[in-house]
Amino acid sequence: MTFTQAIGNPVVDLFIKDYSLYVQDQYKVTPRLTLNLGVRYDYADLPQPTVTNPDYPATGRIPTYGKQFAPRVGLAYAIDDQSKTVIRAGYGIFHGRYPGGLINTLISAMGSTRRRSL
Repeated sequence: MTFTQAIGNPVVDLFIKDYSLYVQDQYKVTPRLTLNLGVRYDYADLPQPTVTNPDYPATGRIPTYGKQFAPRVGLAYAIDDQSKTVIRAGYGIFHGRYPGGLINTLISAMGSTRRRSL
């Protein structure tokens, strides 16, 4: 699947590769209780600046966090065998990556923060 967005400076070649993996399984613990367990992994291969501000060497790298494991847990409990009423609960951790506009700004503004002498 691909997603294209036109933002920022057209001179900056901004291409972010996203990799994701998700696995989930469902367990019938009792006739009334169902448990769902899953985990998701996300990784964004961020583009790196080609120009570094010599006053701030850290501007030459945009950090990528590679440990974005996100567990998911859900359960469904039927009140009784006759009723159609089910109580559901769920929990998950979700990660958001850098927006493309922010990456564009970081890359295009690398040399613009250099101080000028008066």
